[in-house]
Amino acid sequence: MSVGHADNPVHALVTLLDGDQHVLWAAGTFPLRVAARVPWVRLPALPPGPLHPSELWHRGWAQLGATVPAATPDDRRETLVLLVPSERERRRPHEDFLLLDREAPEHRHEGRAEGAIADNQLSLFDLSALWPAPPAGSAPAGAREDVWVTARRGYAIGPGDLTARLPDEVTRPMADATVTVIGVGALGGPIALELARAGVGALRLVDGDTHDPAANARQLPGIRDAGEFKALAVATRLLEANPHVRLTCGVRDLGADDGRELLRLLGSTLVVDATASPTVTRFLAAHLRPAGTPLLIASATPGGWGGTVVTLPAAGGGCWECLQLHRADRAVPWPPARPDGDITPVGCSHPTYIGSYPDLGHVALQAARTALALLSADPAPRRATGRAPFGDLQVLSLHGRGGPRHPRWRARLLPVHPGCPLHGPRAADVTPQGSARQAP
Repeated sequence: MSVGHADNPVHALVTLLDGDQHVLWAAGTFPLRVAARVPWVRLPALPPGPLHPSELWHRGWAQLGATVPAATPDDRRETLVLLVPSERERRRPHEDFLLLDREAPEHRHEGRAEGAIADNQLSLFDLSALWPAPPAGSAPAGAREDVWVTARRGYAIGPGDLTARLPDEVTRPMADATVTVIGVGALGGPIALELARAGVGALRLVDGDTHDPAANARQLPGIRDAGEFKALAVATRLLEANPHVRLTCGVRDLGADDGRELLRLLGSTLVVDATASPTVTRFLAAHLRPAGTPLLIASATPGGWGGTVVTLPAAGGGCWECLQLHRADRAVPWPPARPDGDITPVGCSHPTYIGSYPDLGHVALQAARTALALLSADPAPRRATGRAPFGDLQVLSLHGRGGPRHPRWRARLLPVHPGCPLHGPRAADVTPQGSARQAP
């Protein structure tokens, strides 16, 4: 099977048959595109020390001949699959396959060493690089000098294999989580990517914007995605990192769908707001608060000088309106911002800001860390103790009076503001959406 673009395919074994054409194993990740009947054999024990691809070729055919006497190598046989001992997630014993390609002498490229990569192919595992060729004169008895072999290794890509290097406390609750990321630009795209890498079961991407190649410097999509819906382009990158994540995309701006998106938001385990739009943030905070759906708000300041990560419901008891009142009172930290960092590119109706990803990435990665902590934590102790994983309000400073500075995060709880209309005596006269009730 070939997976990938025609000019750079990756070979993978997708179906394993016995001699009677019964399916012994089949991969469900990729659909079958190109199939060929290839002989295969299991090598239960390999000798220690370096092995040359040509030696594997001879050992494989010898084992196959002992298993199936009618199977003998000839000039028409150019491919052989070997099942060899390996390891899987948590280093459990496993079997991987090696795809051996034999090249006839008349097809050799001048000056190319044995075990090199064939034209228009991506080597998954260059055996000769890890197991150097043995010294001259040490070839196994009976080995022919005209056998040139390229070996490639198959990799296990199950859900557990892709997250095997992550801590158990992170991966264990991820499979059942459903996360909605609203805005998949410089912050939301990397956040969604880290969630997919961590094994989140379902992701929904909401963004009505299309990709402008001018944003390549700090966003996941590339030049080939120009004019494509940003959510679809980011979804492609996520599937390359984790093909098992269940992805859906909303390619309309939030609020432009007659409220249908709201039901999906309420059913999410976590909602991430990375729109940098105060209107969207207030809409989300107001509608998710009555249902208690966790909301994570990530934003950066013009110039990439700083940023904030806000977690709601706040363990300190406050809400989004409380935060705005605390900010007006200068009672909470403010991230620095570049005075001339706002920009409206030519041909763009939406203002944005200047900032490179090496700075914006601090906000995106901390938001991803916070999201993973929220998804893997038990919410009951958090409500009882009044402690958030990293604080309700996290403020990043990357720039000071003297210029750039080392990243500095300040975190604190978000208490109720005495003047907030959603708390205290006035709360009974205000709906959860923030509009005043009509007097009877």
